[in-house]
Amino acid sequence: MQLNPTQRIPILVKHGAEPLWEADAIACRLSQMVGSDFWGQRSAQPDMIR
Repeated sequence: MQLNPTQRIPILVKHGAEPLWEADAIACRLSQMVGSDFWGQRSAQPDMIR
């Protein structure tokens, strides 16, 4: 199954995690990955935003 057949939305795919497709959820996950305080650090936060 192709995740983004029309290529109109940003998608972040991280090994071992569900794909994220909302810009806010992606920003939150990237912030967590690099240890930034740009966004909250709860582990379930990106899924909640999505």
